[in-house]
Amino acid sequence: VYEAYKKWAGKSVYFAEGKFDQYERSIPYFAFIQAFKSLIDHFLTFSDHKLIELKQLILEALGTEGKVLTEIVPQLKLIIGEQDPVPELRGVESQNRFRYLIRRFINAVSSEDSPLVFFIDDLQWADSPSLELLKTILTDPNGKYLLCIGAFRSNEVRDSHPLQIKLNEIKKIGTAVEKINLGNLSLEHVDDLIKESIQLNQENLLDFSQLVYKKTQGNPFYLIEFLKSLYDESLLSFDSKTGVWKWDLGQIQLKNVTSNVVDLLADKFKNYAPDTLLCMKKAACIGAFFDIETLAIACKKDKKWVNGAIQQCLSENIVFKINNEEYKFSHDKFQQSFYSLIDKKDRIIYHYELGRLLLEQRQHEQIEIQLFDIVNHYNIGGALITDHKEKIKLATLNLRASNKAKINSAFDVGYNLAKKGIELLPIGSWDENYSLTLNL
Repeated sequence: VYEAYKKWAGKSVYFAEGKFDQYERSIPYFAFIQAFKSLIDHFLTFSDHKLIELKQLILEALGTEGKVLTEIVPQLKLIIGEQDPVPELRGVESQNRFRYLIRRFINAVSSEDSPLVFFIDDLQWADSPSLELLKTILTDPNGKYLLCIGAFRSNEVRDSHPLQIKLNEIKKIGTAVEKINLGNLSLEHVDDLIKESIQLNQENLLDFSQLVYKKTQGNPFYLIEFLKSLYDESLLSFDSKTGVWKWDLGQIQLKNVTSNVVDLLADKFKNYAPDTLLCMKKAACIGAFFDIETLAIACKKDKKWVNGAIQQCLSENIVFKINNEEYKFSHDKFQQSFYSLIDKKDRIIYHYELGRLLLEQRQHEQIEIQLFDIVNHYNIGGALITDHKEKIKLATLNLRASNKAKINSAFDVGYNLAKKGIELLPIGSWDENYSLTLNL
């Protein structure tokens, strides 16, 4: 996908990307929100004249109902400004309005001269509202200038998986869907990769390639990380005297290699400096995407400390910078590996502290933007709450998030949040907190 994007760079192609997170499934439209945000960030680089033209196109498309979208993607307000309140609709009417406005927005910002490419990664973790939105976008008869690229792990998507069911529905409607299967590398390709990596074509290289292939089964990500681990353990080394690479086939053969790349990475990461390890564990709790300010709050440190702590991961391309404040794990296995290094009992503590600290240190507007994140973390750590007042506070937050999900037509999410809020209510809540209990 990124190789294709390089060809579009410099041309009038709008590229937006988002990624679903296995730990953030209670946040509706998670990947789409990221994609729309990245698109708006790109728009904000336009000249004033072009931005005014774009603003007019969007306002004409959304009419008086722009607030429906600014509620989901607050960054849109930077282009079209604050929007007037909209009437609250029920059930199907609310869903139809939301989907209609998404279509209108996409058609307003894309054209024959400036087509739009959406890349949505890890669709196997998509929530049901997001899959419905995907269907809405792909089956729009007026959507002439949109290419949607989705990536998912085929071993996790069987015939009964919600994603596969939705793709079948999209095909039946008549939308062109092309599936590209990416398998593991062959032994020949592994041999070529190693030859090009170490610039060597000696006779016994094939034995080394065969052993690496046997250990990794040609999984590209696993293969690269395995070679790095051999180098770190001096089982693969460069001899500066002879100017060639050397390896120890016997020791590599004896090397106990797990079939799980997460375990391989975790063994490497646990040897990182304590500050770096702590920082990246907290980052893994936040999600595939994280910003420095949130990470500083999670670590109870300042931004300077955080920037220093993540330098090793930046230099090793474990994370990369999106902009001055935002970062992304370059592969979800990196995030999973750091997360796996947190004791299960500590995970609850980490999430609880993150939710509580974000609530305490964010301004009102920031809380609204991060409401689903805050409530999600707080709920994971909800079992630690014994204080009566704090339980009521979290139940109230769940109600706010549930109402927001309902407004955004994410009814499954809204239902689960309301249910969680009810579970937090103490005995006698109908007498002590009648309004909150009734609303939940």
